[in-house]
Amino acid sequence: MSTITTGRIITASISSIKKLTCDEIWQITRSDKVIVGTKWVPELAPGWDLFTNTCVTGKGKPPEEWWPLCTRTYCYRNVLISSQ
Repeated sequence: MSTITTGRIITASISSIKKLTCDEIWQITRSDKVIVGTKWVPELAPGWDLFTNTCVTGKGKPPEEWWPLCTRTYCYRNVLISSQ
């Protein structure tokens, strides 16, 4: 028996989560800094290589410039890992 579940995943920077309207907000970070109203899920956080690359790429730039690249890279990386 299989279960089909539908829904949407919205990626957003921490600075913009207050603007989201959704059922749950998951804090997918390695940091254990508590963000009120989120569920902390560190096991889904990106590896240090992606985190470091994002810090270098995005330093001093608005999130609109670097966030899409980060999410594409992270999602692609997780698809590769889950298919191995």
